[in-house]
Amino acid sequence: MSFFDPITLQRFDRFRRNRMGWWSLLTLLVISALALLGPLLVGNRPLVLKVDGVTHFPVFAGFISGRDLGLKIEGEPNYRLLAEELKQNGRGWLLMPPVPFAPGEVCEVMPEASRDAEGRWYDPRGIISEGRIFTLNTDGTRRQAWTIINGRPEGDARLFAEGVGIARAKFVDGKVVQRVPADDRTQWEPQGSLRTQVPSPCPPGLDGHWLGTDESGHDIVARLFGGFRILLLSALIFLPLRLWRRPAPGRCDGLLGGWFDMVCQRLMEVWSNIPSSTPSSSSPACSSPRWRFSSSSLSHSRGSGSPSSYAPPPIKSPPATTSPLPARWGPATLVSSGGTSCLTVRPSS
Repeated sequence: MSFFDPITLQRFDRFRRNRMGWWSLLTLLVISALALLGPLLVGNRPLVLKVDGVTHFPVFAGFISGRDLGLKIEGEPNYRLLAEELKQNGRGWLLMPPVPFAPGEVCEVMPEASRDAEGRWYDPRGIISEGRIFTLNTDGTRRQAWTIINGRPEGDARLFAEGVGIARAKFVDGKVVQRVPADDRTQWEPQGSLRTQVPSPCPPGLDGHWLGTDESGHDIVARLFGGFRILLLSALIFLPLRLWRRPAPGRCDGLLGGWFDMVCQRLMEVWSNIPSSTPSSSSPACSSPRWRFSSSSLSHSRGSGSPSSYAPPPIKSPPATTSPLPARWGPATLVSSGGTSCLTVRPSS
């Protein structure tokens, strides 16, 4: 049967007249096409990266060491931070996906910190009452960090090299009063691209997170996209297998016949007689006692044909109460006659 025969075209026109079904199909096709694009739309690796005149495609190449990009780190750089550094020193540029976070990436929400006219530090939420501001290396580690109280440096400040503190200073009223070591000449005045950290979950809009982050630090948009993509790919694999599973054995039986047909027919009979509740009730039976109780009760109630592993507790009948006969009744006598026995009680004299 051709797809363009008159009967098929008539069915297709009838489907198009159903506006709800037609627009639902178009919507499903669009979001399915977007999901198949995958890392081109959602991911933490750039589509195009140009450094020192050399062009790279990390989204296709995968891992690229920082040494290969002229950086001082061995691991893969944080490309969102690398974009700012390349923009400042003019070494190149990069193009990130629309959602620059991976579905499985645990993100540190680090919005920019700025100074107002009064010299107090603030972030998008307002004046920093108590927290820390810091500068970052391209791999995401801290370079310098300051403690901020009521918008001003107060207390401890540190300088790091490869994740290890090499110098520190103490601030009082926004001024350096102590340096360690004493001959340290570090510039301790906060300057450069400064950031602060916001705990997760964070509200929408901070640090490029459109819908914010969840409790574990994952970007919500990236998480939703990754979950939908997994479901779509699973459906694309499962549906053809399910549609192929039924006609394929029948075709093979008719084509080969003989012992192959007999074996397949016996297997089909065995499979059709397996109770539907057995697979669903056997899987949770290995977990907690509560699930074991519910699964065994399910198989027992549906008549699975196999003995249940759950034996209901015996019902205890109330203890029998024996009361003596009234004083006006005499002793009971067992009388047998013609193979029949009866118990008689006579009044007392």
